[in-house]
Amino acid sequence: MLIPTVMLGRFIISFFHTCWVAFCLTQGAGQTTAIITNERSHGVVDYTYTVESSQYVGHSQRGRDQGAAVGGQTLIYFSSARPWLSSLQTPSFPPSGALFMLIPLSIEFLLVMTVINPKGKWAFQTGLKNNESVV
Repeated sequence: MLIPTVMLGRFIISFFHTCWVAFCLTQGAGQTTAIITNERSHGVVDYTYTVESSQYVGHSQRGRDQGAAVGGQTLIYFSSARPWLSSLQTPSFPPSGALFMLIPLSIEFLLVMTVINPKGKWAFQTGLKNNESVV
């Protein structure tokens, strides 16, 4: 039960980090031009941009209408308070899929309860008797 708990927990933490970045970008987001330096799989690109004479490096998934190639320029959004946070996509909070996260959160709760007390009333019922173990 520990491995699924950790894997699902990592997914949930990643989603909450995405929420935090989206929140920061919606609170006083600025716009600037970035130069795309590398293209990765699944539409993710690396880019560099300058804010108040400081250069930053970012990576983000492309927006729907952005098709600039490596070396090309594109518009990005960055947080005015934290200029190292940036995105190619128009910032929105809460991110899409926020309501969907109730399902993994519920499952994670039950997994943690199972790890803490496998015989408790909130634990997943594995169907194993007291002295049996999974091999």
